Amino acid sequence: ALANMDLKRREPKSRKKKLTFIRIGTSGAIQNDIPIGSFLISNAAVGLDNVTKYYDIPFTDTEKIIAQSIFNEIDLPSMPYVIGGSDKLKAYFNDDYIRGNTITAPGFYAPQGRSLRLNTKYPKILDQIMSFHKHDFWISNLEMETAAFYAFSRAMGHHAISINAILANRVKNKFSKNPTKVINTLIKKVLEDIYASDL
Repeated sequence: ALANMDLKRREPKSRKKKLTFIRIGTSGAIQNDIPIGSFLISNAAVGLDNVTKYYDIPFTDTEKIIAQSIFNEIDLPSMPYVIGGSDKLKAYFNDDYIRGNTITAPGFYAPQGRSLRLNTKYPKILDQIMSFHKHDFWISNLEMETAAFYAFSRAMGHHAISINAILANRVKNKFSKNPTKVINTLIKKVLEDIYASDL
C-alpha cells in the first residue's frame, strides 16, 4: 500500500512498483535429515489457512494437483493451497541453504500437532505431514507465515522469498541451545548475500 497506493485519494497509483520481499524467520524441521541450526529456503509453501479463498490468487496446475493430493492424504478441515516463491530470488542464494517446501499452519498448537489442555481433532496431522510426498515434493519444515506471504506477493506482481532459521527438529524432538546466535547468523548471511548480488 505504501508503494502503490495514493493514500490521500485512497486509490491505486496508475504506475505500480514491483517490490522485492525477503522474509527471514524461524521454523521447525519435520524431516529427520534437516539439522538444527541450518538455513532453509522455501521453494514452495503449503497454506493451511483459508485467507486465499477470499482473493483471486493465480495458482499453477502443478500447485493445484499437489494441494489436492495433500487434502486427499492428510486429515485437514479444508482444502490447503500450494504456492511457489520467486524463482528470480532463489537464484541469488547459493548451496549454503537447504531447499525445501514449507507448511504454514494457522496456529501454534493443534494446527501443528500440539496439544495442552485442549485435544486436537486431528491427532495424526504431524505424522501425515512428515510422510507426505508427491513425486519429488516433500514437506520439510513448519511455520506460520510463508504461504500467505507468497500468495499475496504473486497476486500483486511482487517477488518474495522466505528464508528460515531451523531452530528445532520435530522428528527428533530436539531444539537449538542458542537460537539467538542462529537467527543473528542467518540475518548477517542474508544481508551479505544481498549486498554481494545485484538485488
